[in-house]
Amino acid sequence: MGEQVRVSHQEGGRGLGLEQEALIRRNLWLDPRDGETRFDDFAEEWLAAVAPRLELNTVAKYRSFLDSQLLPQWKAWPLVAIFNGYVEIERWLSELHEDYAESSDFALFSTILNAAVRARRIPANPCNGVRVSKGEYDAERLVATPAQTLRAACACTSLVSACRGSCCA
Repeated sequence: MGEQVRVSHQEGGRGLGLEQEALIRRNLWLDPRDGETRFDDFAEEWLAAVAPRLELNTVAKYRSFLDSQLLPQWKAWPLVAIFNGYVEIERWLSELHEDYAESSDFALFSTILNAAVRARRIPANPCNGVRVSKGEYDAERLVATPAQTLRAACACTSLVSACRGSCCA
């Protein structure tokens, strides 16, 4: 029985090794050590890299969001822990939502995590698909996109053409 278990472990180890080699060959392998990078270290590295291309007020806004909301919550978290921390992200958003307009903070958080994905520190952004607000909106502030306006105009034109002389007289 002991040999069968050992053989299974050996075969499992070989299988895992083959999977890892295949990921390396396809340039999809992520070094687990890179995921241990702390959020604050990566966020500062990212901001330093993008700041020269940004307006000064944008850099100041990002710095403010980092200092007031993101770093107090996520500073010491390894990126991989954030990647695996979907429930914690939802909890944080709920706490922010109680007394703060959180969408800008969350957008920056998501942007930084997208950069972590591109930098191959984490496999995916855990913010994808997270709903930021209750979905409430002010009907008076809705503005149609150009495509929506064109579709509405085409629909109106079709209606006018279809009922010309019968229902629109």
